[in-house]
Amino acid sequence: VSLLGDGVTEVIYSSVRFPFPLCDRDYVFYRRLVRRQGGGFMVARSARKGLVAEVEGVVRVDNFESHFAVVPRGDGKGLDYFLEYFEEPKGALPAWAVNFGMDALVTGMVKGLKHGA
Repeated sequence: VSLLGDGVTEVIYSSVRFPFPLCDRDYVFYRRLVRRQGGGFMVARSARKGLVAEVEGVVRVDNFESHFAVVPRGDGKGLDYFLEYFEEPKGALPAWAVNFGMDALVTGMVKGLKHGA
């Protein structure tokens, strides 16, 4: 959900539901998409605290940063994308939970880029 945007930088609120016994997590972050001839990149980082009210029972991830680039392949048959991602999840999470969250995040970002193209 885009809360506000000026066409260049948006503020995004996103939530991820986890199965019991893990706590759901949410994110408030700035996102900037830059299009370049033949590709583009996206930069996202945590927004300042207090921009969006916290939800009771949901862990707010407030230390987050991501870089995402899309580059067409030289043969003209598709594209390559690169992702660098960091977050402090506030607590010990098992590997399966991290993988679940990352899969949902990357899938959502790729769908968003496809929709915006």
